[in-house]
Amino acid sequence: EIVAFDTETDGLGGRVSSIIGMSFAIHEDSKIQAWYVPTDPHEVLLWKDFFEDAAIQKTGHNVKYDMEVLLQSGITVRGIMFDTMLAGYLLKSGTRSYGLDHLAEERLNYSPIPITNLIGSGKNQKSMKDVPLLELAQYACEDADVSLRLYDLFLPELREEQLESVLREIEIPLLDVLVHMETTGVALDDSVLFKLGHTVSKRISELEHEIWSQAGERFNINSPKQLRVVLFERLLLPTEGVKKTQSGYSTAAKELDLLRGKHPIVDLLSEYRELTKLQGTYIHTLPKLMDPVTKRIYASFNQTIAATGRLSSTNPNLQNIPVRTQIGQLIREAFTAREGFLLVQADYSQLELRIAAHMAQDKKMLEAFSSGLDIHRATAASVFNIPLNEVSDDMRRQAKTLNFGVLYGMGPQSFARAADVSVEEARSFIDKYRTEYSGIETFIEKTVSFAKEHGYVKTLFGRKRYIPELNSNNPAIRASAERMAFNFPIQGTEADILKKAMIQLYEEMQKNYKTSAIVLTVHDELVCEVPEVQAQEFSQQMKRIMEGIMPLDAPLLVDIGIGSNWNDIVY
Repeated sequence: EIVAFDTETDGLGGRVSSIIGMSFAIHEDSKIQAWYVPTDPHEVLLWKDFFEDAAIQKTGHNVKYDMEVLLQSGITVRGIMFDTMLAGYLLKSGTRSYGLDHLAEERLNYSPIPITNLIGSGKNQKSMKDVPLLELAQYACEDADVSLRLYDLFLPELREEQLESVLREIEIPLLDVLVHMETTGVALDDSVLFKLGHTVSKRISELEHEIWSQAGERFNINSPKQLRVVLFERLLLPTEGVKKTQSGYSTAAKELDLLRGKHPIVDLLSEYRELTKLQGTYIHTLPKLMDPVTKRIYASFNQTIAATGRLSSTNPNLQNIPVRTQIGQLIREAFTAREGFLLVQADYSQLELRIAAHMAQDKKMLEAFSSGLDIHRATAASVFNIPLNEVSDDMRRQAKTLNFGVLYGMGPQSFARAADVSVEEARSFIDKYRTEYSGIETFIEKTVSFAKEHGYVKTLFGRKRYIPELNSNNPAIRASAERMAFNFPIQGTEADILKKAMIQLYEEMQKNYKTSAIVLTVHDELVCEVPEVQAQEFSQQMKRIMEGIMPLDAPLLVDIGIGSNWNDIVY
């Protein structure tokens, strides 16, 4: 037997929600539903033994939310063996909606009661706790029942697609880790951001006046229409290669990059946009999202947004803070460890390229990794046909662009812009690269061929992605689908490795480092908050676990650093 459950809350969301009811569904010979309303928060504890009994197998939809809400009442949910949101995502990872209502309509041909029937919408929307009990019970029991019916449907499909192991060994165990991260949060020193805010505001004001001076007039810099007039009608900047829309020439960041060096206003605009974006997204916003009591930020880490399996971060998005710019580094400085603790950061070194070398079995690339060489410097030496010790920093930078660019379908024009070389030089570099690393080129061709024949591609762990766009009559869509086809096995495996690392690290923490916490993850990087006296020992255990996740012919390598804040971590 398996029990589907759902918690109904006051609608505040996440760790600040209060439980106002629970619903359960069990399918045997007939449908059985139950509904329970706690008259006060302490009554929720009557169900503690049920929820904490790992022998009672449980499922639900978006179970992570229910786990966090119940944790607030002192209940640690165990026995989760399925989640219909995660199952729907694994079966069809290229779509955006995995909501219960959407899946019910799409897969069961059933339309559940809309929540707006209960609480309304807009300014007259009310809390779930104000909904009449009979209506709330019917709505809640329907949710639990629909979730169980989706379980009955999805389980055999997962087995047929050989995806059950991905759910049971990666996505479900990861729930405990994410609940731990989202309820722990990360400490924030808002004084750093307030100080930075004054500096950035002053610079934005200076940039406004410099841009107006270059334009010869005042205008709304944030208006694409007014900016278009200034750039292409008043300053007469070249439009060759610039994308044209119905409104006129585009002023998007990608198009402005084409105009670099053509006029001083272009670099000023780029800096202005970067600073205003960081100001709005992080500098002014993060202090408002910080809990005033705990002084911590509680972001959400999502499993069903990126088609590759990579985790995404929302409310706030902590994964797009630029690491190479001075302002981005100062924003990271605001993320700190609490008193008596340090941050320990582990970062997989060139993980995507190591996976690519392993999957492609490219001899030259594997030799470079096995010898402990800097792969970008080794690539530069091969492409430029010079000894390693003669590779300049500029050559290494171009080689790094090549290593990732060719792997992900970058053409000569894009590479020329990224590496700041001519299109002819770019084409020559790419051709030489494909000759030097012929195994990579063969791997790409074989992967696309497999995808066209079978309709999908998969990771080393069995995660799949179907790519119907490969059959499109539109050449641009088809080309994009081909890039997607050879991107996914690498990026998906990368995501799976990090998730497996998080699971194993969390298990180790539960045994031996109970006061430590995983507080951040950004792509190939994990950040933990660890007692200062345990930081060195923990860092070595972290490195051991992460490097031992799976054997690759290009061995996994992890760089470890320790610091008091995210920016000052020393490797």
